[in-house]
Amino acid sequence: LYPVDSRLSAGLKKFLDEFAPDLIFSVPGEYAFVRLSRQITSYLQIPVAIQVYDNWMITHYRKGLWAGRKRRRLDLELRALFDSAALRFGISEVMCEAYGATYGQPFLPLSVPVEVDRWHRPLRERVQNPGNLTVVYAGSIHQHAAYAGLADMSRAVERLNRDGMAGKFSIIG
Repeated sequence: LYPVDSRLSAGLKKFLDEFAPDLIFSVPGEYAFVRLSRQITSYLQIPVAIQVYDNWMITHYRKGLWAGRKRRRLDLELRALFDSAALRFGISEVMCEAYGATYGQPFLPLSVPVEVDRWHRPLRERVQNPGNLTVVYAGSIHQHAAYAGLADMSRAVERLNRDGMAGKFSIIG
């Protein structure tokens, strides 16, 4: 799913030239995407806005012979991307403050849009029916962001159904 590194191919350059964006909005979740974001903005000479959804960088390159070197390279590339970004976003005020302190750049909150009224009701307004359970997930779905957790939640709801408790699992985006 994720390449070890990235490069701008002739085909990608042709696409970028024809598309001619004014801004790159990047949500890097891996070293290759950090590098690719920097390469694209450098190639096109346009600004980049970065959205960070979670603290994924601390979980990468924790094991292996070259883990320390890879972690340092990721940190250097990520800092360079944040330094060059016109805008940097997190998903909450607290996250933005933490990233600002860590990376020395201002981050602005930009939440993931979810129709809260559709999915949330205060506890006192909910119909108390212990036989019906709905598990809702709103977020990224890829191998390095919630993939295993989604599979676990799906299996848990499946087991509840098998054991006689009606439930459903919804993924919204």
